Amino acid sequence: MTKYSFDIQRIRKLQGSDFTLPETQREVFNIIESLCAIIIEQNNTIQELRDEINKLKGEKGKPKFKPSKGEKEAKKQITPMEPGEKKEWRKGSKSEHITPDRTETIELDKTGLPDDIEFKGYEERIIQNIIVKTDNVLYRLEKYYSPSQKKTYTAEIDNSLKGSEFGPETKALISTMYYENRVTENKITGFLNANGLHISEGTVSNILIKEQSEELTEIKNEVFEAGLASSTYQQIDDTGMRVTAVNLSNWHFSCPRNGKRACQRWL
Repeated sequence: MTKYSFDIQRIRKLQGSDFTLPETQREVFNIIESLCAIIIEQNNTIQELRDEINKLKGEKGKPKFKPSKGEKEAKKQITPMEPGEKKEWRKGSKSEHITPDRTETIELDKTGLPDDIEFKGYEERIIQNIIVKTDNVLYRLEKYYSPSQKKTYTAEIDNSLKGSEFGPETKALISTMYYENRVTENKITGFLNANGLHISEGTVSNILIKEQSEELTEIKNEVFEAGLASSTYQQIDDTGMRVTAVNLSNWHFSCPRNGKRACQRWL
């Protein structure tokens, strides 16, 4: 006889219940767990009876394997939930991690309400939202002319804006979308155009590659030097190749480490 008992009335009581309520969901999970425990024990009993029948027939029963050390430790750490046990469930608050950007007060429509109502403060609710909009700036740089020096003096624009038609925030967004979110250049262009910026795929490519060429080259050199320093020896090979009708050489460095190779190639 099974050591688990189950009352069928628990299932019948759920008829017509609201399954969106947490307490109803917990009861359903407890019922499923109880039934699964009964099924597992019944399967073990059936297997024991089959082994006994095989022994009576002169055959061998199913071999028993001792659990490994890792399985024993895992069983110790798991605390099974007793049938019918209910655990209190609480939803974590997100408001404490959100900083409001602005506050808006909504007044109560007092039409038709009693005359003796008293003000009892506010009920606060935080609604998260993000706004994507353009911030196009027309910079008017003052210009002065000196007749004595025959020279024009113009106000200096910020270094981050020199030689470009797009601000640093836009460039940072392009880099984040491309390198972190794996968004292709044409998708980035489409997103920016749809939100009011006039930019081409070529400009997006230049922002990602040409304007960051020095930084990317420095990172590449640091990776290469770290690869050389991580190994006690290096393997070097080279081969000839043509690029845009110019004869060049391709150098290949291999730095074996822990059975793997860190490679660096350049022209």
